[in-house]
Amino acid sequence: DKALKNVTYCFKVTNTGSTYLNTITFVDPALGINQTNMTLLTAAIPLAPGASATWYYETAKNVSLLNIATVTAIPSLPSGTPTGQTNVTYTDNAGAKLIYVFDPPFGIKTGKLVDGDTKIRWTMQWINGSESQANNVVIVDEVPVGTTYQGGLSCIASGTSVVISCEYIAPNSQYPRGAIKATTNISADPGALTAAQANNEVSIIFDVSTPVEAGDIENQAKLTWDANGDGSNDFTVLSNPLVGTGATKVIVTKKLMDTLLRTGGEYLESNTQIYPIMLISVGMLALGFTTLKKKKQ
Repeated sequence: DKALKNVTYCFKVTNTGSTYLNTITFVDPALGINQTNMTLLTAAIPLAPGASATWYYETAKNVSLLNIATVTAIPSLPSGTPTGQTNVTYTDNAGAKLIYVFDPPFGIKTGKLVDGDTKIRWTMQWINGSESQANNVVIVDEVPVGTTYQGGLSCIASGTSVVISCEYIAPNSQYPRGAIKATTNISADPGALTAAQANNEVSIIFDVSTPVEAGDIENQAKLTWDANGDGSNDFTVLSNPLVGTGATKVIVTKKLMDTLLRTGGEYLESNTQIYPIMLISVGMLALGFTTLKKKKQ
């Protein structure tokens, strides 16, 4: 289960008319709240023409959420006495998007031996289970220690997702055994936890060779995302052994057993922004590692 994170929603109302507004009420079906659940932060009510007022609501969430609020007010005199005019109503159809920090993209990885006991085929499926599309997501998977890249690279986007680039980087000072690098736009599959539940997953497949006598093979990767499009990475996810998670290593035997593990990891958050109008924006991403084991002769 994902941990609950504290969230503060702010609702700002501006009187753009020429009449005072009184008895301001809200309805937010997604959050299941109204004005009785909120606290007035600033301004005096009745709300004068040209003035603004802000309410806030504090809660905790462990899922992404898109909420749309509707506000209604009664035209009044400065004293608060109704003028008899028709009530005014406005709905913010743009809504506010909350992106839970550990919501997608997340990776599901499978590994199996192919062509005997000396080749491993890695398959990663990246799923965006949030409400928002993740653009320009960069995935780098360095060829694991004790293995050699053998080709078979393919990056496949399903649904409305897009693979911008997919390449093998030859061995160099940064990646001594080479690496796979893919840049993708991963469309949202709200609530999806598996590839079967997703319509927009991105799959990355490649082969490596390994000596017959090789023991455990650990595969690690790094995912970065420029969430706000300013040219710098807002979030970097480094794969990390799943200590304390209860996760089981992926084991591949000479019987060509397919195995499956949802990856996990840690995030390094360099930028979190909270905006003043009905919003919380915080970025996400999750990744991790899997390990392949071959039985020794």
